[in-house]
Amino acid sequence: MQCHSRAEVLRIDEVGRAYDIAWYFLEKTGEIKYPATAHEAILSSIVTNFQQGQRNKLILANKAITAYQSTG
Repeated sequence: MQCHSRAEVLRIDEVGRAYDIAWYFLEKTGEIKYPATAHEAILSSIVTNFQQGQRNKLILANKAITAYQSTG
């Protein structure tokens, strides 16, 4: 059984919220043509920006949306 600190859980929660925001926006605007490609672009962008120190879920989501939109 793994034990995670509260800070780790909060970090995962912020990444999840950013992902949900980006996905919801792209889905509602009809921009998701290939879900697997969208998933990869969104998650990759969020994780990269999070690892670089960005913690604001709206900024993470917006950067992920832009990253996906630039793929095609």
